[in-house]
Amino acid sequence: MLSAKLDEENGELFVVYDLLETDYAHIEEVLEKIGVEPDDTLWQHLKESFIRFAEENEKAALSAHADFVSYSPMEDMDEIFDE
Repeated sequence: MLSAKLDEENGELFVVYDLLETDYAHIEEVLEKIGVEPDDTLWQHLKESFIRFAEENEKAALSAHADFVSYSPMEDMDEIFDE
């Protein structure tokens, strides 16, 4: 599943995706191909690093068939970034 929501008022794009189908790096490549580039700020780099870290952890949990797969740190990202 992939969905996107544009907040035109704040100039933000929110994307929800299935980690089994794609990842942040692929979405970033597609956005760059159509001319959308993220802010080149420290805060943006920190957010991207956190996303990659969370993805790596989720992929490891999925591949290990861990019991805690039902919990997704990606679900909490919007809440973390809105603080």
